[in-house]
Amino acid sequence: MNTRSLTNLSVAGGCGCKQQEDALSTILKVTKQKTSDLSVVVGFETSDDCAVYDMGTDEYLLFTTDFFTPIVDDPYTYGVVAAANAVSDIYAMGGQPFIANTILGYPKDHVSSEDIKKIIKGGTETLDRSKCLIVGGHTIENPQPFYGFTILGKVKKDHLKRNNEVQDGDLLILTKPLGIGIYSNAMKLGLLNDYLYQAMLPVITKVNTEGTALASIKSVHAMTDLTGFGLIGHVLEMCQLNNLKVEITIDSVPLLPEVEKLASAVISPTSGIMKNFYNYKRKVKAHKRLDLYASLPFYDPQSNGGLLIAASEAEIETVLKLAGSWAKVIGRFSKSTFNGPFIQLK
Repeated sequence: MNTRSLTNLSVAGGCGCKQQEDALSTILKVTKQKTSDLSVVVGFETSDDCAVYDMGTDEYLLFTTDFFTPIVDDPYTYGVVAAANAVSDIYAMGGQPFIANTILGYPKDHVSSEDIKKIIKGGTETLDRSKCLIVGGHTIENPQPFYGFTILGKVKKDHLKRNNEVQDGDLLILTKPLGIGIYSNAMKLGLLNDYLYQAMLPVITKVNTEGTALASIKSVHAMTDLTGFGLIGHVLEMCQLNNLKVEITIDSVPLLPEVEKLASAVISPTSGIMKNFYNYKRKVKAHKRLDLYASLPFYDPQSNGGLLIAASEAEIETVLKLAGSWAKVIGRFSKSTFNGPFIQLK
């Protein structure tokens, strides 16, 4: 068997392999079914983290699918991150996962059975900690490795948090530092030293379980998890429904160490970060002192990134305490006078 590093088997690692928003919009235009069901509370129309189905009880059923290509070379860690990323969709809507199916593909001539066992072990142990039972799955042969899950969860109806129910005046909270995609690309190119790799590990392996507790706070109006569209893309989704703008304070945004320096070395026109930049830059007004490299972390695709939370100031200390030690208030939403939602970096 001709084994190779996992990241070098993928064109774009982690959530960087996600199709861009403009391509998805084109595809979804033809996804029209004759069948309808009034019990579907949330479908794909608002790009939320899960589909939501009314079961006729005091709880909604949550359903998500999430898988991606390797973000790290260590197979066990890759399994952990892929599982954490998938299950975080459930937590981002305030729910609790309970069953899952595995999705796995890999090139059998380049990935050993021992590495596959380690990937599955990482994913299984992660879902075990979330009390989510794996009940089946599907495995295929594929040139690029990919791993993830379909997951069912449930949430109390009055705890459901969507990504777009932000209110004028809400604060924007981010629960993890940015830079995961930049770090992954740097590692693939041999530019990430062990100190920085160790700094990334606790960030990418942490599951966003705090979403369930945060959902019980009424002053938390919206939540989503930060993944392939980067901070800018996902915040714009939060602004859409009520035509809001958000002012983000650059110096308040938590970043992984040396991420700006690494960003200057990993730019490629075909990378997820640059695709996000070109897709969203027209919706961003940046302070003149912010050069390209300093702005790139805001467009960086995050794999198992943190939660983005919109909450009023009423219980902000409680929100920050529940959101974890990395959590920071990074901006404020307000009514937009611009032609549509936009972001001000200041």
